[in-house]
Amino acid sequence: MIHGTDLSSYIAISNIGLFGGGRTDALAALSVVDRYNFSDNTVSSGLNLSAEIRQLSAISNKSYVLFAGGVSSGQRLKTTQIQDYTSMTTQAKTNLNDSRRNMAGVSNNTLGIFGGGILGGYPTPFATNTTEKYQYSNDSVSTGTNLLQARQTLGGCGNSSMGLFGGGFATSTYY
Repeated sequence: MIHGTDLSSYIAISNIGLFGGGRTDALAALSVVDRYNFSDNTVSSGLNLSAEIRQLSAISNKSYVLFAGGVSSGQRLKTTQIQDYTSMTTQAKTNLNDSRRNMAGVSNNTLGIFGGGILGGYPTPFATNTTEKYQYSNDSVSTGTNLLQARQTLGGCGNSSMGLFGGGFATSTYY
């Protein structure tokens, strides 16, 4: 079963998708990762995230999913964690440059882009249009090209040649 709300997901290969993190109705953050198998329409447990994280994002290629950012124990994160689809192993990778939450991710087989989200801490968080580029081949993070508008809680999806970021809120609060 898929747990909680505010899940981060990214579907990258022909038969597996991973959902990770989120929170329950009681506002407790989760470390759960659910593994969705497209070929037989079943859901099983994946490897848990290293911490209970909500408002995170993910990118993926044919081999890996990379979860990044979010909030854990009230702290914004810039940490990343990669999971291998085949061996189902997990390990920490290079941190993002900025701690951010409520961002979106788009990717192809060689790189992924995390865009938008919320930067800054309380009491003055702000939506951003900045992006960060993750290279799978050398586990590096660099600054990407800014989105046209600052926003958070947006969606993203990509194919081999382009990524699209859509929707979201232009302000730092949405409830």
